[in-house]
Amino acid sequence: MSDALVSIETLTPKSLEGQVALALNILIQQTPVTFHHTLKFIRDALRSNQLQNMFMTTWEIAFTTAAESYIVATIPRSYNNNTCSCAALFSPSCWRPLDFVLNNGIITIPDFVGGCLPVDGLRQSTLECLFDSACLFMLSTLLNSSMVPPSLNASIVTQLPYLTTTIGSIIDELFVEEWINTSNFSAYYQECSPRLCRVTLNENNNVIYMITTLLGFYSGLTLCLRFIILRSFLAFKTVRYFRQKRRENKTNVAFRNKTDQSTEI
Repeated sequence: MSDALVSIETLTPKSLEGQVALALNILIQQTPVTFHHTLKFIRDALRSNQLQNMFMTTWEIAFTTAAESYIVATIPRSYNNNTCSCAALFSPSCWRPLDFVLNNGIITIPDFVGGCLPVDGLRQSTLECLFDSACLFMLSTLLNSSMVPPSLNASIVTQLPYLTTTIGSIIDELFVEEWINTSNFSAYYQECSPRLCRVTLNENNNVIYMITTLLGFYSGLTLCLRFIILRSFLAFKTVRYFRQKRRENKTNVAFRNKTDQSTEI
């Protein structure tokens, strides 16, 4: 998964798990559909353009006579006892047993079939031969290989019965038996750790909170009034003191002037 997870705030572990599960469900639904459409487009393009493959399983090359100017003709191959032609648009269902001609006769690979396109035959085949050591030895002989791979263990419990399930069905499931959802919150938080966290607590005002608030307000108001009154009283005394001093100075000056006038007379 290459999609980025973007959120305006840090997710909780439960929210992260839900986001990952949602993204995984979308991936599970879209990925097989996209793969199936791509594969179908390739097969339809090969079939519609009548392209020949290296095994020449779709068209047979035929040389004409001089009367037909020696034109090289292509003849569609037929399978299923000549009941299914590769010239048909819907030819993926055409198949035949996969036979190999050897010196001592014809060898048929069990549950391996051929079709108009190699991929068509592969999709209709099963994996039964891979569970049989004799069949694997036969394949090694056909491939001129001295190595015989070990057979698969049929006793292993799987979601799909591989002995009878076609390879096409397994391909459509993307070779996946089970999708497992795992999310790592520690790695997510380390990658997307916030620079600042702010916590908001919503609480109802109870009786104790109201009483303490009122007492705090009363204490603050009392202290404030005490400060204002004390400062005002000091300021009043200071102003009164200076006014008295000014009056005394004026009285002394007037008395001196009067004394001087009496002396002159």
